[in-house]
Amino acid sequence: MDSINMPPFKGKFVLDVLGNIGRPANIEEIFEYCCLNHPVVSNYLLNAIKTAIDVGVRHGFVDKIDESYYALTMTLNPNGNRSLSKADGQKRQQ
Repeated sequence: MDSINMPPFKGKFVLDVLGNIGRPANIEEIFEYCCLNHPVVSNYLLNAIKTAIDVGVRHGFVDKIDESYYALTMTLNPNGNRSLSKADGQKRQQ
């Protein structure tokens, strides 16, 4: 992923976004507005997130079932063995 494809976030851009929102906005609202109204921003972030998830799946930190992703947690057992489990506490099938 190359930052050259990402549009620069300059002061004018942020002021324009705030002006377009038309009311005080928190950072999440500004982020959401940027993603919904600026395709280059949303495409860049979507690709960056997809790449990170793919790496997580490849290295065993993320599990994919159908179209859903689950974070896996690693537990060090008293006997020194490690085990992975889903966020809901279920043991991962290996």
